[in-house]
Amino acid sequence: MPDPSVMQQRLRDAIAQAGKGEVVRFDARVYGKKEGERELEVTITPHLDADNNVTYLLYTGFDVTERKRAEAELRFLAETIPQFVWVARADGLSEYHNQRWYDYTNTTPEQGFSDRWVQFVHPEDRQRVLEAWYTSVQTGTPYEAEFRFRNGRTGEYRWFLARAMPFKDEQGNIVRWFGTFTDIHDKKQTETRLRLSEARYQRLLDSNIIGLALGDIYGHIYEANEAFARMIGYTQEEIRAGLIRWDTITPPRISVPR
Repeated sequence: MPDPSVMQQRLRDAIAQAGKGEVVRFDARVYGKKEGERELEVTITPHLDADNNVTYLLYTGFDVTERKRAEAELRFLAETIPQFVWVARADGLSEYHNQRWYDYTNTTPEQGFSDRWVQFVHPEDRQRVLEAWYTSVQTGTPYEAEFRFRNGRTGEYRWFLARAMPFKDEQGNIVRWFGTFTDIHDKKQTETRLRLSEARYQRLLDSNIIGLALGDIYGHIYEANEAFARMIGYTQEEIRAGLIRWDTITPPRISVPR
C-alpha cells in the first residue's frame, strides 16, 4: 500500500502541474465516508480564460477499485502457476511478466518491457513468431506459437508453447492481451525421438533385408514388408485386408506318439 504522505505529495504535484495549464491524469486512493477506501483514476483539467490564465480546475474521477482488486488477484495467481505469465497492451507491447519469466530470462522489471522478449527467441524462429504475433494483434485473433526460448543464465534453448487471448471491453475493443509460455521441451524431444524411431523402422521395413510385420495383441497382422509377405506366402492386398492372423498361418498342435 502506498505511503499516504507519498500520495498526498503526488496530488499536490498534480494540482501544481494542472495550475500551469496542463491536463493531468493519475491514480489516487480516497477514503469515503460510507464506501471506505476506494481507488480512483483522476483527471484534472484546467479551465482557461481568454488570456490563457487558469480560472478553475475540473476534477473527474472513475472508480476503478474492483478492477484494481481483480488485477491484484490475477497477479497473485500469475505468481503461483508454473507457466510464464505476461500481459501486453492492446498494441502488443508487453507491460507485465511474472517472476518465473524474470528468473528464466535473468532480467528485471526495471529493464523495461517493450519487445525485449524477442531477443530470447531462437534466431531461426524469430521472424515466424513475430509475424504470427503481429497478425494476432492486428486481427484480434488468439495467438499460438511454438518456438525455442533462451535461458538468460545458461544460454540453453528450450521449446515453449506461447498462447495469448485478447481481453475486450463492452464495445468490443481490445484492452489487453493475457498470455502464457509453457515449457514443452521434454514433450518435443520425445516427439522428435519417436519420429526418428519411426523413420528408422520405415527405412528398415522398406529395405526388405529382413522380414518385418506389425500386428495387434490379438494376433492380427496388418502391415508387413515384401520379405515377410514372401515368407508367409500372402500378397500385400491380403495383408492390408486384415485376412492374416498368426493362428491361420501356423499349423495346429500335432500330437507326437510316444
